Amino acid sequence: MRLHATEELKLPQRRAWAEVTNFGGFEKLLRDRGAELERSAEPQPPGLGTRWQGSFEYSGKRREITAEVTRYEPPHALHLQLTSAGLDGEFAVTLTEGKGGRTHIDVGLDLAARTMRARIFLQPLKLAHATLQARFATRLGKLARAMEKRRPRA
Repeated sequence: MRLHATEELKLPQRRAWAEVTNFGGFEKLLRDRGAELERSAEPQPPGLGTRWQGSFEYSGKRREITAEVTRYEPPHALHLQLTSAGLDGEFAVTLTEGKGGRTHIDVGLDLAARTMRARIFLQPLKLAHATLQARFATRLGKLARAMEKRRPRA
């Protein structure tokens, strides 16, 4: 299953990259939504090879997940490999410099089932793909506007 969204940020590419790689900010966002998350101590500063172990509640059940940065190319691309019980996924963010100090952000999430149980888990999500796609795009739009409003980090 694939979800994909694109937005235009009113930010220069380097500033957009700083926002996208603000891992602490995204960790806080996930914790505020009920996820438990722990980042590995290495590498420092966070980048290629950074890993997270986490869990979250979905459909009344606690789900465990591991994420690892597998591509880190400032200021263009960030990919995370996701692994959960029976599921593999990739979360990809690509930044492209636009005109007038703007940046295009392209975000994709691919999920693939490795087991029958995971296929059964994904089936209702596939049936609701249009709704999930709309939510994904809306959420990216909200994140983009929030990034634009934040002051640059020192």
